[in-house]
Amino acid sequence: MANEIDKLGPKDFFMGCLVIVLAIFVVPILVLLFKISIYLAIFIGVIVAIVLGTALLGKIIRLIFFRGGADDQDNIK
Repeated sequence: MANEIDKLGPKDFFMGCLVIVLAIFVVPILVLLFKISIYLAIFIGVIVAIVLGTALLGKIIRLIFFRGGADDQDNIK
């Protein structure tokens, strides 16, 4: 089970790519389709990118700071 936590897989790579693509394409789509202000569109695009990137960032933080945490949980009974 520790091996699953210690590695970043292809799913994490695709999530990172999805965040970048959405951050680039959401803003023009919001401006063209909904005719909203460019500032509001940028704000919404940033919020979408932050929400989608939270899962990837959370996994990276767990890898950096809690590398040995899974082994400690198994030894406690």
